[in-house]
Parts: sequence; C-alpha cells; structure tokens
Amino acid sequence: MEPFTSLCLALAFLLPAVTGQGGCLVAREIGPCTCEGRDPKMWSHEPDLDCSKARTSEEISSAFGNSWPSTLFWEFRLRDNEDVRELPEGAFGSASFQSIRIRNTKLEAVHPAAILPSKDRLLVLDIQNSRLKEFPFEILPYLHRLLTLNLRGNSLTALPALQSISLRVISLPSNSIASVEEDGWNTPNLRVLDVAMNPSLEVSSGLLKKMERLERFWCPRCKTGPPRSTELQKFNPEIFNAVGLSADKIRRILQDAISGGVASTAYPECRLTEKGREYVGTESKTETGKKCLRWDSKPYGKPKDFSPIEDYEGHFPNRDSWSHENFCRNPSGKERPWCFVSDRKIKWEYCDIPMCDDRDPPKCKVTQQGGEYTGRKNVTLSGLPCQPWAGSAPHAQLELLLHRQAFADAEKINREHNFCRNPDGKVAPWCFNANGDDPSWEFCDIPFCDIQPSDRHQQPSEAAEHHVYPECRLSERGKEYVGTASKTETGRPCLRWDSKPYGMPWDFFHKGYPYEKHFLGASATPHGNHCRNPGLHRRRPWCFVSDPHVKWEYCDIPLCDDKSWSFLRQDFHAIFWSFSVRRLKPLECKDTESGGEYVGTLNVTLSGTPCQRWLTPKPNKHDMWNFLSQFSDELDGPHNFCRNVDEGYGPWCYTVAGVRWEYCDVPFCSVPEGKQCIRVAGKCVDPLECKKTKMGKEYTGTLNTTVSGYPCQPWMSLYPNWHEMGYRSKGHFPDELYPAHNFCRNPDSTDEGPWCYNGSGKEPKRELCDVPMC
Repeated sequence: MEPFTSLCLALAFLLPAVTGQGGCLVAREIGPCTCEGRDPKMWSHEPDLDCSKARTSEEISSAFGNSWPSTLFWEFRLRDNEDVRELPEGAFGSASFQSIRIRNTKLEAVHPAAILPSKDRLLVLDIQNSRLKEFPFEILPYLHRLLTLNLRGNSLTALPALQSISLRVISLPSNSIASVEEDGWNTPNLRVLDVAMNPSLEVSSGLLKKMERLERFWCPRCKTGPPRSTELQKFNPEIFNAVGLSADKIRRILQDAISGGVASTAYPECRLTEKGREYVGTESKTETGKKCLRWDSKPYGKPKDFSPIEDYEGHFPNRDSWSHENFCRNPSGKERPWCFVSDRKIKWEYCDIPMCDDRDPPKCKVTQQGGEYTGRKNVTLSGLPCQPWAGSAPHAQLELLLHRQAFADAEKINREHNFCRNPDGKVAPWCFNANGDDPSWEFCDIPFCDIQPSDRHQQPSEAAEHHVYPECRLSERGKEYVGTASKTETGRPCLRWDSKPYGMPWDFFHKGYPYEKHFLGASATPHGNHCRNPGLHRRRPWCFVSDPHVKWEYCDIPLCDDKSWSFLRQDFHAIFWSFSVRRLKPLECKDTESGGEYVGTLNVTLSGTPCQRWLTPKPNKHDMWNFLSQFSDELDGPHNFCRNVDEGYGPWCYTVAGVRWEYCDVPFCSVPEGKQCIRVAGKCVDPLECKKTKMGKEYTGTLNTTVSGYPCQPWMSLYPNWHEMGYRSKGHFPDELYPAHNFCRNPDSTDEGPWCYNGSGKEPKRELCDVPMC
C-alpha cells in the first residue's frame, strides 16, 4: 500500500479556497506549453498549464513572460520529458499554483525561488521518477498550505530535519536515502510518512516518537533487520493504524518492539501449515536475502521432486506458474516455501515465511480459482454433499491420482476428506456430488477474503486529481475499465486488440472459445487500442505493445475517487470547503450499450424475478462461468448480479423462475434523470420523427404507440410478449437499446415499416406504427 494515495487523510480538513479568474492565452503565445481552461461552473476555474513538450527551462519561462489575465493557475505539469534539467529562479515568473506535478523526467535541480511564488497557495508538490539528488527542503516552512510532498523515485541521499506546520503526507520511496537527521523535526500535523525502498535507510525510534499524529509509517525494503529490539517504533495508539515493513531483513520482532498499534501476521502473508503449500503471499526473497526467479522461466527445467505424471504448471495453485511471478511457493511439497535463485550451484533456497497467528483454515479464497483454499466447506452451492476425494468413487480417485500435487493440503487427504477443492483449474473450488445423481459435480459457496491491497496501483489516487468513471477504474483489477487510455505506464503506445499481435494470451481463461469472446461485449473491435484487462491473472489494465520481446505492459489507470463537496459561505468574499476521497460504490448504470462493464449489485430482472447464481447450474443448466474473461468482475459463490456475458443489449441473468433468462433494469449512466435520450454511437442525438424509406429501418423517433393506439412493449422486456428481438442475431436497431426503450422500430426489416410489440397484453402480439414519411 502506498501512503501517498492516502490523501484522504490529508485533505479531510477545512481548507480556505483560493479562487481566480485566470484564462488561457492563444496557443502560439505560450508554445510549447499548452493551457487548459476549467469549466466556470465548477468550484474552480483557474487554468492548468502543461509544459511537457518544452525542450529547455527557458522555453517554460517564456510562456510565463506573457501578459496573462491572471497569475493564478490551478496546476503546472511536466511529464515524460527528457530535455528539461532544472527549474531555475524565476522559472514561473510571478505565477502561482495549487498543484505542481512533475513526473518521468530528467529534472536534476529545483531552485527554491521557482517554488516560492506559490507559497500561499500550493497544496501538492509532486516530483516523481526524476533525477533530483537534492531538494530545497528549507522552503517548506514558507509553504503555508502544503499538504503533500511526493518525491518518489529520485536520487536523494539524505533527509534533513523537516519543518512544516501544514504537511500531512511525506512520500519519499525509491530514493537512495541513507540517513535521516533526527533532531530538529517540526511536523506536528504529519499523518503519513513513506520512506519505502531506501535499502540503506534505518529510521530511529526517537524520530517516530516525536510524530504524535502519525497514522501510517511505511518502510518496506529498508534496513530494519535482522532482530528488532524494544521500542523500535512507538506510536500514538489512539490514531495509529498501519505500519509497513515488508521485504525487510527482519528475522524476529521482539516483544514491545512496535507499540501503539496491533501487530499481527495474517493470511495470505503467512503460512497456515508447516509446509505452507497454501501460501500465496508476496515474499520474493529467500531467507538469506537472495532474489527469487520467476517460476514461469523454468530456470532449471522440471525439478526432480515434481510428480512425473503431472506437468510443470499443474504443481502450482490454479495450475499456472505465471501468476505466481517470483513469489515464494512450495509446489513440490518440500519442508516449507522456497524459490529458484540465480546461483546455479545451489539453484534454490527456502524462504522465511512466518506461521500465521490464526492457523484455522480460512473460510474464503484469495484468488478467483481458489486453488489455495484449504477450508472445510463440504457441500455445494445447491446443498449437495461432497464426495470424498480418496473414497470409493472412481471419478474422484482418478482426479486425485492425476492432480494430487494441485491440492494445497495433499498430505491431509484421506478417505474422509471431502472438502471443496480445485485441483484441475476450474473457475472456483468444487467437489463431486456424493449422491451420485445429476449434476455429477458442482461449485461450492466460497466467498473472497477481504484483503487490503498492497500494490500502489490498487490505491485511491491523489486527491488533487479528480478521476471520474469511465476514465478510471472502480476495482483493483479494473476489469470494468472502458476508458480511453492507450499508452502503457512507460509511455509505449498500445496496439489494437483485434490485431491479435501475439495470438491467444496465456491467461485467457478458456482457450477453447474464440479470441473475441474474452472481451467485454464479446468483441475486441470496440475496445480499439485502449487499455483493458480481459485476462484472468493480470493485476490491472494492460495492453499489447509492438516490442516482441516485451509483448505487453501494464497501464497506469488510477482508481476512481468520489469527492463530496459541502460549501459554507461565511460572507461574500470567502468560501470554505471540505472534502474526502473514498472509493466509489459500483455504478448502477451502463456506459456502453452492451453494458459489459457493469459491476453494480442489481440482482433482479426487468420483471422483478430474482437472478440465479452464476456458479450454479440450477435451475437453468449453463456453462457461462467458462466465459470468465468476459465478466467485468470476479466470481464467487453468492454472485448473482446482472452481467452481460455475451453479445446482448445489456446486463442480464438467468432467472430462478419463469423464463430462462431476462434483461435487467440497467439504464445508461449519462442520461439526466427524467430526460429522454436517443443514443447513436454513444451520444444522444436529435430523434428523427419521420422515415426516409418505406421500410423505415433508419427511423429513430420517439413514437411509442401502435396504429391502434396500443402502448409499445420495451424491446428488452419479455413481457407480456416473449420474443427474440433482444438477441443481436435477430434484432438490428439503428440506435442503442436500454431497458425503457419502447419506441417503434423495424429490427427485422419488415416491408411495411416500423412496428412494436403490443404492451397492453392484448391481441395482436405486434402491430405497425403510424410513422410518416419525411
């Protein structure tokens, strides 16, 4: 977890607003910089200035040398720039900002006088992944409103005593900081301190004791081992809630070494058994500190202690080695988790994975397929008893014989062991039906564990940037993302998905289905070259790239945030606001016609019929779980939410009674409540209230009654008349459908013209509409 993303802590305070009336000059006057004005209806309409295309600092200075309507700007940006090496004195003239963001550059120096014009306004100072060897920390006392200082990924070697009354978040990971000055600190409001991945750094307990309001301290991959003594770190127990020391060289933490918080070792970052075959944590170094190699690289071929009748992949939870990256595992049943190392003389070493405080098998799964699950559930989703794996049933015996290595608790399997497991890589844990009737096997009701994400890309984004769906992701993996980003996190352009540049990806779940069936909406073409996450095991949205040695890369798609504003007017001149950043709840609407991206919680159909759970074949037999790559989220036992796992016109589900399946009431997101929208190619258009041809296939008007005056039945509804126009293979509409759409159309090319189904429940079942010629 990256604390810089915890700006909700820093910004949940009442702050005075600084408003301005600044506008943008014409592009030729400020080139190579670009100016973007903000919507005057929004709470701030100060412009942003982006100088990412500048070749020198002088070019930046020249942009600010013009006669601007105002010197007040909201944000300055310099990104993906290899030419600008410094921000000298006077770089911004007299201009001031509330946010300065510099990322992925070769910037080596920042003059204090370049920042000081913003001293009364600056909230966020963000210089990431650049080449700063020094930073003018001495200016911090003068930046009266600065909340966040982020200098991630630079080359800083020392951290002096900082003084700032306003700072809430200090983020300095991935530098080369070896020393921290202990005396002289004055940061009374600091909530988050992140100095992760500074391998030579050791932070003294004396320093941390002085930070009375510190809530989160992060120092993974720091010099904090091997044993830690009493009062290594002491925090205020009333507010402190998290400490991160992962991947350090700590062997033991002595009693009272960390006080003020509650330290625990919880699964999956620990092992439940001595052998730890169920371990799926993220430790990637051996007990002597050697870096683990990737499992899928097979550096020394198939080990001798792997089963001769099982392939290499089958020894890993979920039957794949790629998703386990270079994390410690125990695929062969050694004494405890281990990994391959680059030293060819020893080839592998054990890892130091601690035992869990609570060793009872969890009642939940960590991964989608749940190959690591060792819980005691022994009935299926529909309540059928499970067949013992080593019992007398030949099909269970065969499964055990072929895939024993894939059982996370293989050593405990006996004739009574009938717990739900997933030895053959199905979608989720399952078991054979002990009753011997149909179905012969079924999935079990195993929910997901509630685990705090640890990756920086899985955290809410910085509060100064407001990310709104669909240009952000609502979940950690972002399978629902349908935004327009088309570059990777390193800046490489994405290739089109429908070009299939490298064939069928390894993690498309069911390779027996066509390539296109693994995408939201069952087609790759609409997704263009935008970042997506159609596979099963990748952590966040990604795309193919042209380099055949790399093939694909992740994209930097932020998590969505929800900024709730409350205004309090003191007088005509002052406006105060407070806001907090939190994870958005799933949107109860669709952004595209197919609604493949929908991740809401609606679980009843248009007629009010409850939805059948996706992982059970009762009452309607199906195998839609094999389209797992096409789901916008992950599946567990209780999941019965409306989704679109085919080429339909919107989210749907199998029903528990009545018709086999039915659409759900999921409207478009972008239509204001109470207003009508005729959508074509994703945009509202003016309805055409007449037909240009007799057949009228192009008609997009709003007439919704028949020639006899009967009301039209919505096209996505199966009541009162069951029909097949809701199948794309049957009905072809000139505009996009949504649940309430009941306008006259001609989806089957009837010669007489537009028509609709009779929504009154009377005869005739369908009737023409009186649409005039244009």
